[in-house]
Amino acid sequence: EVESLCYSAFDNCLYAAAPLVSNQIKRISLDGNMTTFAGEQDLDYDATAAAEQQASSSTRDGPRLQATFQMIRGLDADSMGNLYVLDTVANTIRKISSDGEVITLAGDGFVGGGWRDGKASLARFDNPMGITVDPYDRIWVSDTTNNKIRLIQRPNQKRLNSYRLGGRSTSMIPYNEQEQDDDDDLQEFEQIEERKKKKQKNGIRREEEDGEEDEEEEDGTNDEDESELGLDKGAVAAANADP
Repeated sequence: EVESLCYSAFDNCLYAAAPLVSNQIKRISLDGNMTTFAGEQDLDYDATAAAEQQASSSTRDGPRLQATFQMIRGLDADSMGNLYVLDTVANTIRKISSDGEVITLAGDGFVGGGWRDGKASLARFDNPMGITVDPYDRIWVSDTTNNKIRLIQRPNQKRLNSYRLGGRSTSMIPYNEQEQDDDDDLQEFEQIEERKKKKQKNGIRREEEDGEEDEEEEDGTNDEDESELGLDKGAVAAANADP
C-alpha cells in the first residue's frame, strides 16, 4: 500500500514509498517503468514493527541504494531535483540529493519525545507525519505529536513575515546546505533577526514618546484654561480637596 507519493518536475518522474511493504523508495517514469530509487533491500524488514512505529534498526546515510530508512511517511521534491524523505520512526528528515547521496538533513533522532529548534542537525521532532516543499524550496514539516508546523530553510532563502501559521506555533529551523558544521550562515541569520527585534523595540519606543508628547500638549491646554480662570494647578487641587 503506497502511503507517500510525489512528483518531481526536475526529471518528470513519480516517487513512491510503501512503508508497510518495504523501506525503499521507488521511482516511476511516465512511461510506467518502475525502479528502486533509494533504500537498501532489508530482508529482515519488519512491516508489523514499522506499522507500530517501533524503531527496529538505526538508519544509514550514504549512496542512495545503500542507505537505510526506518519508516517513510512523506516525500517531496524541490526545483533542483533533491528529494526529501520523512523518516517518521527515526524522527528525522532525510535528503536525497540530485547526485544520489543520502544525508540526514534535520533531526537528532531522539525518540523520547519533545521538540527543539535551532541548528538542523540538533533540531528535535516527535512523530513527524507530513512534509511539503514550497515554490521557494523551503521545507515544511507537520510535527504531529508536538502539534507544530516546522519550517526548514537555508538562512539566505526568502523568509516569511510570520511563522505562526497553524497548530500551537510554527517554528523555523535554519540549515547550511554545504556544511552543517559551518555556522556562518546561521550567525548571519541570527544577526538579521536581532536587528529586526531592535527595530521593533525602537518602533514601540517612538510610539511611547509620541504618546507622552500628546499628553504634554493636552496638559498645556489645561494649564492655559485654568490660568484664564485665575487658578493654577495647586489651587485647583486644593479647591477640590476642601469642599
